[in-house]
Amino acid sequence: MEATKQTKMTKEDLHLSWKDKLNIIRDNRYFLMLFPIVMLAVMILIFGVATAGRFFKLSVMKGILSQAIIIGTCATGVAFIYSNGNLDISIGAVLGLAATLGVKAYSVTQSVVVMILQAWLDAHGRAKVVNTDKWYLDFANQLLPLVAESYIYGGKEMEEDQKQVALTCALYLEDCVADGGNWRQFIHWHQENYGRYLPFYTLTDEYLPDEINREDVVFLLWAINSPVGNDFDGVENPMDADLLEFADVLYNRLDAAFELAPISDYLATDWLLETELMQKKRMPLPIALPGEKMPANVERFLEASKGEPLLYFDSYDALKFFFVQSLKWEDEEDSLLPDLKEFDNFVVFANPKGLLIGPDVAPYFADKRNPLYNAELAEEEAYELFCEEGLCPFDLLKYGMEHELLPEAQFPFENGKELLQENWDFVARWFLGEYYEGE
Repeated sequence: MEATKQTKMTKEDLHLSWKDKLNIIRDNRYFLMLFPIVMLAVMILIFGVATAGRFFKLSVMKGILSQAIIIGTCATGVAFIYSNGNLDISIGAVLGLAATLGVKAYSVTQSVVVMILQAWLDAHGRAKVVNTDKWYLDFANQLLPLVAESYIYGGKEMEEDQKQVALTCALYLEDCVADGGNWRQFIHWHQENYGRYLPFYTLTDEYLPDEINREDVVFLLWAINSPVGNDFDGVENPMDADLLEFADVLYNRLDAAFELAPISDYLATDWLLETELMQKKRMPLPIALPGEKMPANVERFLEASKGEPLLYFDSYDALKFFFVQSLKWEDEEDSLLPDLKEFDNFVVFANPKGLLIGPDVAPYFADKRNPLYNAELAEEEAYELFCEEGLCPFDLLKYGMEHELLPEAQFPFENGKELLQENWDFVARWFLGEYYEGE
């Protein structure tokens, strides 16, 4: 009887209320360690979904990191005080005071020097201020109200762009006065590789590479308005009327300052385009030589394609079937590139180096053997291949341009086809960065 009763009580104990279960979880020794991590992951997921993935952009992450560094620095100091058994509740007030003083200093002086000095030093790759810095930072400060009042950059939401324009103009002027630096490096590199000093613009004999030029200023504004990498949000029209008009205003200010500005011996490096990227040569596409042994995948591909270097597939299932039947891959999910399931179509490119796969790019290739080609879609979207990192393998993009398979690729503005087709290599280098001639 006693044994039976005990067994019954044990079974009843198994039916705990939700409150009791939560108390058991809360009292677990790992709870306090794991709960914050789990909640952080949940919050990140919520923000990612709510912003359609924009939360994970590099610019957002940089902003969060910058704030975290400030808070972390303050927390370190507070932790030191608390660890010694003392108490300090002034940290919030101190942070508030510091922010207030910063705003007051800017409001009183209207000086961008205070706000962009660090950006100026970062562009120059140094921590020490030199005697010419004040003149150029003062010049940037004088430009700031002009930029803020412009049609293009007006409004409080454009403050970062306003500072970037002022800083860029100061860097440009510094290089022009010294006849050196990253700007001079850039235009001479562009002339050597593309036959003219600047992309997009028709330059006349009035263009002087050792002085200030209107076209230079327009290009700099285009560069600011056409961010690269994870910040890519479209391409500015380099011939935009508002852009040209405001460039004239800035040019007049720069030209007037040209003879007055001091020559600096400490010029900024890579503030416009990285030297490493300019030094990267466009490599010829690999060509199979007679009798040359190629990878097995390539040989099987060319046998299946009857020697054609490109094949097109309208689904992952079709691509997978090709992998198994023609390339003789093992019919196992992990061996068949399951990450490609999310894409709708594919271009596979075979060359002596191996196979390259371009997902969701087949509609852009005007190949008579490509049933998926869509001229209208190519007109609207193909330019993104040149601008978004990782969207298309560079050798495939290069093959498409060199064999005139992307004739409809064009920027989404007037004269967009001509501007892209004539400047595609520069555009790809500018926007794709490390993906240009990447591995």
